[in-house]
Amino acid sequence: MAENGNAPATKKDVAAVAKDVAAVAKDVAAVAKDVAAVAKDVAALDTRLDVRMDGLSEQMRDMQTELLKAFLPWQEQVRIQFRELEVNTGNSVSTVKERMNILERRLWEIEKRLLMNPPAA
Repeated sequence: MAENGNAPATKKDVAAVAKDVAAVAKDVAAVAKDVAAVAKDVAALDTRLDVRMDGLSEQMRDMQTELLKAFLPWQEQVRIQFRELEVNTGNSVSTVKERMNILERRLWEIEKRLLMNPPAA
């Protein structure tokens, strides 16, 4: 191009600009092609991730089911043990109450004898 900014462009200047524009257009086309390839790769990766996520979700559900199945017999056994403990505790409490009543009755009989026959002073 000419040094003067107001001078008219020559055919040589126009050809140089056209050559630069063609090179830029070629670069833009290459970048667009690369972007399309990356978009395709991202879509394929997204599909693979969806498949993996579905597989992981299924595995997690299976693990949860196995854990619940494993704890069910244990929970039933613990429930039976707690019932047995409740029954035994209830029996122990009534046994203790019965013994307390016997002790109270004996103490009352001792106090009654002492009141009837006070010790000599």
